Amino acid sequence: MNDINRMSLHTTHIPMLPTTDSHLAHFRGLILEMTDLLIYQLEQSLHALNFCDGELALKVIARDRKIDGLQLRLDHDATNLMTSTTISEPDLRAIVTLIKIAIALEKVGNELVESARLALSIHKNRSAMPPQHLLTYVNKVGNGLKVMLDKLSIALENQDARQAHNLLRHYAEAEHDIQTGLEQHVAWASSNYTAITQALLLSDMMKLLASCRTHACAIAALLILMFDGIDIRNPVAAHH
Repeated sequence: MNDINRMSLHTTHIPMLPTTDSHLAHFRGLILEMTDLLIYQLEQSLHALNFCDGELALKVIARDRKIDGLQLRLDHDATNLMTSTTISEPDLRAIVTLIKIAIALEKVGNELVESARLALSIHKNRSAMPPQHLLTYVNKVGNGLKVMLDKLSIALENQDARQAHNLLRHYAEAEHDIQTGLEQHVAWASSNYTAITQALLLSDMMKLLASCRTHACAIAALLILMFDGIDIRNPVAAHH
């Protein structure tokens, strides 16, 4: 056996570690998967509300575990990377930003679970179903949230902050719909005393969707910071 072959028998194979770029792509992929799931959760929550589908609402609640699992996986993988590898300062900032985005998305998931629970409560008494025009306001806010989540996905996938800026403009333009919807709920409850509970539940659902919009704005600000290097402290005010 020659010296080269002899050395090869005693050489430990050291696997090549993925580059930081591949890690960042992995983290972005997890966040995109979370966002896709949240869009599906939102659509299913609204369907459960509109079509009195309690079974579907329960599926939304159960499916939230997948979103939680993706956020925990990203946090675990990112923490392992940061504690085991020397990372450049720009990449470190990007990783920390992606962790914050995943946390915000997980909060959106929690809000959508509560929305599904409210849909269940609203339909327990079908004799006091809210009128269609009130459901229309909730759907309008929900569809606006879907547009915002779509813009987040595009911004992250293309690594381009333009859609994040568009999201913030969309937020400002849609504020009127939320206020009008809440006022309509109050007016309906005032003229239908037997339906006050339903009106309050419907208002709570709209407020939850509005809270999700606020989380989406915070994520947009993080994407703008990551891609453009612009730190927007108050993203909503900045686009009024």
